[in-house]
This record gives sequence, structure tokens and C-alpha cells, in this order.
Amino acid sequence: MVAEGDRATILFELSAPAPAGGLEVNWMELDPDGAGDGQLVLEESTNIADVRGLVEDDQPVGVVVTVAEGATEAELVLEFDQDGVPEGAETSMLLP
Repeated sequence: MVAEGDRATILFELSAPAPAGGLEVNWMELDPDGAGDGQLVLEESTNIADVRGLVEDDQPVGVVVTVAEGATEAELVLEFDQDGVPEGAETSMLLP
């Protein structure tokens, strides 16, 4: 669990170096609350080559994170907004 105003780091550990062009990982929001309550901190993330939105039926459902070519480890840093809005639990799923 991450409190408002805190940061979280998602660690990607690969069993082999990411292939040419990098390794794309789909990060799906399974039960988003629609609040958009977090920001990516790319300048503090490591071995992340790209991040772009993932859309289905014209609705944002997650992001595609690309682990840099040749990397065996990457970190994606997130910072959560301190907005004082009560929110329920959210679930995410990472898919290669």
C-alpha cells in the first residue's frame, strides 16, 4: 500500500537481456478509480526507454513500459498525488 504523497518503485528483473528494440510490458489497470492519482518520475527511473498510454475502446486502461535494449533490470518510479480524496483499493497487472 502506498500513501498519498509517497513514491513507489516497480522493479523489472529479466532473466536475459532485453532484446533489440527493448522489451514492452503492458501495465493494465484492472479496477481504476479514474482519479489519475499518480505520476511517472522518469528522471529517477532507470533503463526505461519509453512509456506510452494504452487505450481500449477510446478509454485509457494502462501504459506500455519499454525496458531498454540489453538491460536485465529496470526501475520505474511513481509518485502519488496528495489530493485528500478518499480512494478504494486498485489492482494492476503487468504482462510481457
